[in-house]
Amino acid sequence: MNIADQQRPSIRRQGHALPLTAYAFLTTVVTWPVVPRFFTHIPGGGDAVWFLWQLWWFKHALLDLRQLPYRTDLIYYPLTDVPVTSQTPFNEFLTMPLQVAIGLVPLYNVLFLLSIVLSGYFTYLLGMALVRRRSVAFVGGVIFAFCAYRGMRGLGHLSLLTTEWMPLALLLAIQC
Repeated sequence: MNIADQQRPSIRRQGHALPLTAYAFLTTVVTWPVVPRFFTHIPGGGDAVWFLWQLWWFKHALLDLRQLPYRTDLIYYPLTDVPVTSQTPFNEFLTMPLQVAIGLVPLYNVLFLLSIVLSGYFTYLLGMALVRRRSVAFVGGVIFAFCAYRGMRGLGHLSLLTTEWMPLALLLAIQC
């Protein structure tokens, strides 16, 4: 192994740290004042409270009531089979431990902010795989992470905001 091979891992890590930091900084600026109100407020209106309830209900149904979260008489009574009670089951299931640890409002904000940062970053990785130019890949990530759709739909629609998995899925598909 030569010196160049030994230096590659740190160069690779540095290559990831800069765009991740840049997307995190841009997300903080664009979504201001989410960060200073991280523990007390959720961004957006509309259905934001509905998605907050969904996060709570998913955990409550599975851990407290020991039932599937797809049946409830808390909303739309007398109907109990409510298919819209879990629109983001991937987020809801994976974040249950975090919900127990930090609570609902901070959890919602983590999902909100991470979806933007990771949408940009995963698009950056996809761009690097396709064009191999950092500047082009970074701009592509900025365009995807902060596009008008996400700005309009993201405030209050957690199910429409979690787009970070699309560029990651495409990246994994082209690398297979």
